[in-house]
Amino acid sequence: MLVTVWFCVIALAAVHLPMPLTGDQALYMYGAKSLAEGQALYLDFWDAKQPGVYLFYLLAGALFAFDGVGLHALEALWLMAAAWFAYRVGRQAIGDGLLALLIPLLTAGTYFVAVGAWHMTQPDGLLTTPVAGVAWALSDRDFLKSERTRLFVAGAFASVAAIFKFSVLILPLAMVATVYVLLGREVDANRTNRCLARELLTFLAGLLVPLAAVVIWFWLHGALSELIWTTVQYPFLALTELDHHTYNLRLSAVWFFHMTIFWLPFALAGGIWSIQGALRRERRARPGILMLVWLVAGLVTILMQYHYFWPFHFNQFFVPVGVLAAIGLRVMFDLLRTHLPLWRRAVVVATMMVALLIFGYRASDQFAPLGDALAHPEGFRSAYVAKFNPRTKQIMDSVAAALAEAEPTDSIYVFGDPRFLLASGRLQAVPHNGWALEIMTTEQWRAFSSMLRTASPSYLYVSTDYIKVLTAKSPELVTWIAHEYDLHAADALSGGWYKRRPGKPWNQR
Repeated sequence: MLVTVWFCVIALAAVHLPMPLTGDQALYMYGAKSLAEGQALYLDFWDAKQPGVYLFYLLAGALFAFDGVGLHALEALWLMAAAWFAYRVGRQAIGDGLLALLIPLLTAGTYFVAVGAWHMTQPDGLLTTPVAGVAWALSDRDFLKSERTRLFVAGAFASVAAIFKFSVLILPLAMVATVYVLLGREVDANRTNRCLARELLTFLAGLLVPLAAVVIWFWLHGALSELIWTTVQYPFLALTELDHHTYNLRLSAVWFFHMTIFWLPFALAGGIWSIQGALRRERRARPGILMLVWLVAGLVTILMQYHYFWPFHFNQFFVPVGVLAAIGLRVMFDLLRTHLPLWRRAVVVATMMVALLIFGYRASDQFAPLGDALAHPEGFRSAYVAKFNPRTKQIMDSVAAALAEAEPTDSIYVFGDPRFLLASGRLQAVPHNGWALEIMTTEQWRAFSSMLRTASPSYLYVSTDYIKVLTAKSPELVTWIAHEYDLHAADALSGGWYKRRPGKPWNQR
């Protein structure tokens, strides 16, 4: 069973290796390449995301390659670690039976069944592994014998999660508070306040180690003030200036429920059983309680978003739902062993069968391109690109046509999809990435307008999607582009390349 489950999970992950990069992933890959070339995040290249996602992409490039296959290979290994943590957490509640062996399939397996190219390698999915590591450290007394070791490891994992998304630090703190404060008497009824303070200081020590390493790195690269501004000040400015797109929240929640509907009845049963066990001070209830805390605190971090609520923000919930579903399956199997009326046994069995059929149907859909791959292995990757993201080929054609006569020293700036930058092999003329203009503050718009006009790039690409944003946020930039640039090449993507007019650039007149 163990070999079969891990084989299925690895196979589901392997099918996703050729997935193409979408706009978000191209932005992170572009940033990782910039870091590999010696640039400093936030100073030479600015984005609102925390550094964890860029460090992850940088690691993928260093270990494998700066492309989609290398990135998804590291993501597969990363989520295998999350599945292992989930397995160790779940077995503390349900024992070492066959149901515990299903947890990797219920967690990482469900993730790979649900996601597409756009959902993958997003920060909210990558932070799943360190958060699962926190839950593992707080619950697995078999693997980590010492209380202080467990707390230090939990703190270190919490720190790694915060490097991916700072607001998610609420989640491990809620887990620690639940275990060592609300459930403190379950651990040791005679524990003193001094012992509790010592335990929390140990957790804090583990929390500071990875964070200190990141702070020192930015300090050595002269970008510490930019890190502090982006992490601390910018979110508050964005909350006051940007609109909340709350309509996406409902659609994103529906997407997640749709992708996990086959396990939700069991997860509900597992949650109820865990709450009942916690009220009875049972230690085996702790894993389920930690998963419930994860769901509640994780939802709080999503509601703290200052602008968008996309489906991939729910990626972190595949692990807690999967672990709770495993606990719920154990509860239902226990019910089957009791003297339930026949009709109740039939309902339980039917529910399990329907869930497995739905999961199997969706998993089989992921393997559909394998038939073409076996028949034409040389076209496997191109088939994936064509199926999941035909825009990639159009972008490459647009860049090749527009920059065919460009000199190596010519600079560019892209208002739009970062895949244009990756295809061109060039850097943005100014530090801002050009992909998330709508989340810039008023102060940033002033600085950005001045920097771009001073740089006067040789070529501009302007996506139609951003013309409205530019007109509303910086009309002087629109006027400057119309005065200084001529339309060079339109493309099939509702955008156009502009070339600077001959003569001295604006900043040299």
